[in-house]
Amino acid sequence: KPIAVYTDLPGDLPLVNADRYRVTQILTNLLDNAFNYTPAGGQIRVTLQGNEQFVNLAVQDSGIGITKENLAKIFDRFFRAEDEDVQRVAGTGLGLAIVQGLVEMHGGTLAVESTPGLGSTFSFNLPIVVEESELA
Repeated sequence: KPIAVYTDLPGDLPLVNADRYRVTQILTNLLDNAFNYTPAGGQIRVTLQGNEQFVNLAVQDSGIGITKENLAKIFDRFFRAEDEDVQRVAGTGLGLAIVQGLVEMHGGTLAVESTPGLGSTFSFNLPIVVEESELA
């Protein structure tokens, strides 16, 4: 389906100590959800930013959004909202629980903001590599 994808990926970000395959799994799950729950003609935006402690990544979509009631449950294993638009997409309800676990195993945090009918933003951060000379 036609969806516009925009990226803001600066090349001068600090290094993070992370498992490349697990970070790929995190991104794949978040992008897959954004694609599946965004109608044709919508958009997905991926942004990266760094600071002195973390690299922050966000996946924002213009999809169906998530109700406040469901926001409290979306990271629970096997949870799938009863919403008709959600049930149309095949899934087990494990993707976001896995994402949360992988982000936390890397020492990061995962957050979500969403408005029903307007879309969602899932963001996570990963701690940067600190050189020993920087600690002194």
